[in-house]
Amino acid sequence: MMAAIGSVLAMPAAGWLINKFGSLSIVIGSTLGFGLALPLIAESNTVLTLSVALLYYGAMAGSMDVAMNTHAVMLEKRYQRHIMSSFHALFSLGGMAGSGVRGIGCFTCGSGRDSLLGQRYSTCRKCPYSHSGGFRFPQHLRTPRKWHPEARLRGL
Repeated sequence: MMAAIGSVLAMPAAGWLINKFGSLSIVIGSTLGFGLALPLIAESNTVLTLSVALLYYGAMAGSMDVAMNTHAVMLEKRYQRHIMSSFHALFSLGGMAGSGVRGIGCFTCGSGRDSLLGQRYSTCRKCPYSHSGGFRFPQHLRTPRKWHPEARLRGL
């Protein structure tokens, strides 16, 4: 319930922030915040801290959803054809692929058995799949700033 409340409260604010800073900035910020929310949920030991963590989780998820869809609509206008369903499909496939690679990697290096034994989340320091390794977004996948006619939508 708290995640849904956080999501509903954050969506209008995300629209305002997208208008001010651009959709790409909000996608990056909300994605980082979303990743930070997961350990907060795992480490919650009271109902109050769990409620606050779920509220934050929902706010980041709602903001990320609005920002990604806004970005996809702008790209759809650029390509002048319907590609929104492709974005949603690739988002789902990427989530499944990332989970699969992380799971296989952790079971390969041995940290997966810790998760099965009851730990909240695995913290394998030697596992190459447990860190992003300084991942940088490839330059050729970034959206060019010049194509959009509205100058107020910065950050694309």
